[in-house]
Amino acid sequence: MSLYLAAHLLGVTTIVVGKNYEDEKINYIIKSTTPKIIITNSDERQSYEITPNWHDTHSVNASSTGDITPDMTADIMFTSGSTGRPKGVCLSHKNITASIKQINGVIKTDACDVELLALPIHHSFGLGRMRCVLSAGGTLVLIENFSNVKRFFSFIDKYKVTGFGMVPAAWAYINRFSKNYIAKFANQLKYIEIGSAPMPLSDKLNLIEYLPSTKIFMHFGLTEASRSFFTEFHEMKDHLDSIGYPCNGIDIQIRKQGGTECRDGEAGEICIKGEHVTKSYLAPEDNITAFYGEYFRSGDIGIKKNGLYYLIGREKEVINIGGKKISPLEVEDAAKKCGIKECACIPIKDPDGILGEVPKLFIVKDPVSKDISFDELVERLKQYLETFKIPKEYEWIDKIPKTESGKIQRLLLRGNEGVACNNVDGDSWC
Repeated sequence: MSLYLAAHLLGVTTIVVGKNYEDEKINYIIKSTTPKIIITNSDERQSYEITPNWHDTHSVNASSTGDITPDMTADIMFTSGSTGRPKGVCLSHKNITASIKQINGVIKTDACDVELLALPIHHSFGLGRMRCVLSAGGTLVLIENFSNVKRFFSFIDKYKVTGFGMVPAAWAYINRFSKNYIAKFANQLKYIEIGSAPMPLSDKLNLIEYLPSTKIFMHFGLTEASRSFFTEFHEMKDHLDSIGYPCNGIDIQIRKQGGTECRDGEAGEICIKGEHVTKSYLAPEDNITAFYGEYFRSGDIGIKKNGLYYLIGREKEVINIGGKKISPLEVEDAAKKCGIKECACIPIKDPDGILGEVPKLFIVKDPVSKDISFDELVERLKQYLETFKIPKEYEWIDKIPKTESGKIQRLLLRGNEGVACNNVDGDSWC
């Protein structure tokens, strides 16, 4: 952490990587950036194909690059690769400063706050929380992750923690093992920030119940445009299915293919303009279709209604059923209401060759879900979904592929298309 901040003061561009990154991704990053210095443990070197100027210690001799300007690249953050190969996102000092101001403007982190940081700081979310707290003069308490729930709560108690950030999967884990224990700190916790993946409505309502006085924020954004939208659960209890409002100073447009702006209530790509938005990717070819003028194309499909914004899904993941576009999230949420614990929906080719695409649902076997037959699930889904939205095919799966932050990697599932699938119009089931 200290080396990262020192590099910024010297004007050195940093590339933060995780210790659990696959060797293939590490080598890809090294080849893409050709770094002058790599700092890591000596026992990790053997897996890497390139061996430039290595440093094992926590002290490195480096000199200033000269005058630091706002537009200089401070960080290159590589995306998770959930929709393809990782992309290097170039973030300037101005981008990072604008993001800090926007986030702190919403969450109101200040010098009196003590934040427990259990998020990985090689991700945009964790790195952002670190910057926000330190820039406000607050105190950080570092803990490796959320896996030891007892230790997590002991730190909150011992250090009088006033806030923390987490991904939805972390809350599901905490809630599973501690139920409403977090309510013990209802008068101590000032804020929680949640992000990086969708969160079930039931989990949001649990947090509202357990923490009636805590500001519970959920953000929507990307590495390229960190935390562009926020919701606060208590204030927006009747609109928890939305991604909320854009931060001050951010301009949002919903655009059709080709760049024409959509009307309110019309679905299109969420495009973002603001000082926090990256100006470019590292690889020139990644920039070709990344922008509409000054507006960054998020790749997410959304709708604006009555001033609020709603997410439909990733452009590559939206299911086009005979011209009607639906979100896989809608199908997954409906399945969970029917008793399915974990699932993922993807588009597949219509086996009848009529509608172009139809939904397929992958379901993780667990003690509850395995007792629900596919025929029974279809009947239950009719309570929540229009007929054309009900999946045509179903498949048991041992594990849903996800990124470190909990995002479903649907493109990996699409590679499984047609493997051991079960068509609801047929007679045979696995």
